[in-house]
Amino acid sequence: MTDQTSGGWAAPSGSAYEQEAVNRSSVSPASWFSRVWAALIDGLIGVAVYIPLAVLDSDSASVLFGISFLAYYVLYAPLMLTFNRGRTLGKMALGIRVINYDGDPIGFPRALLREVPVKWILGIIPLIDSLWPLWQKENRALHDLVAGTWVIDDR
Repeated sequence: MTDQTSGGWAAPSGSAYEQEAVNRSSVSPASWFSRVWAALIDGLIGVAVYIPLAVLDSDSASVLFGISFLAYYVLYAPLMLTFNRGRTLGKMALGIRVINYDGDPIGFPRALLREVPVKWILGIIPLIDSLWPLWQKENRALHDLVAGTWVIDDR
C-alpha cells in the first residue's frame, strides 16, 4: 500500500503501527542535546551488536560481520522510524521522534533516504551536519533539510 502523504509506503490502516499526522504548530523541535544523546545511544547499540562478531577470527565471521554491519546501518533506523512512530531506541529513550516536515508520519522510503544516502553523503562533513541544528531555528540538521524531515519533542 502506498500513501503519498507519508513519503511512500505506510503501515496498513488499523494496524498497531499506524501513525497520525502531527499538527506542526502544537509541537516543539527536539533539542540539540536530545538529538546527540539519541544518536550516541543508537551508536552504542550498533557497537554492542558488532563486538561479539569482531572477536571471532574466521572468514565466515568476517562475512557475518559485514552482513550484519550493512543490515544494521541500512535497515535498523529506517525500519524503526517507519514502524515505531518515528523513533529508534535512542530517540525513544530521549522522548523525541522524526516526522515529515509537513507533520505526516515518516514512511519507509523517506526514512531510508534520510538514514542511508543523505546521512552517508553528509557524513563527509559530520561536524557541520551535527552542529547545524544549533543555528537553524527549527533545530533541523542538514540531513533533515535534504530529506524533508523534522525531529520533534514527543514527551
